[in-house]
Amino acid sequence: MFCGCSVLIAVGINEEALREVLGLMIGDSELEKLLRILFMAEAERAPWS
Repeated sequence: MFCGCSVLIAVGINEEALREVLGLMIGDSELEKLLRILFMAEAERAPWS
């Protein structure tokens, strides 16, 4: 059954050149709003912030 939801997965590369999942978010179909929330959450977790 289709629910009209979006799944966003943020993936990064670590020091050993391996992919790591940085974040995962499920939400409605308002992609711009979801992307902003996901990026802001990841920026807050970043070691340089």
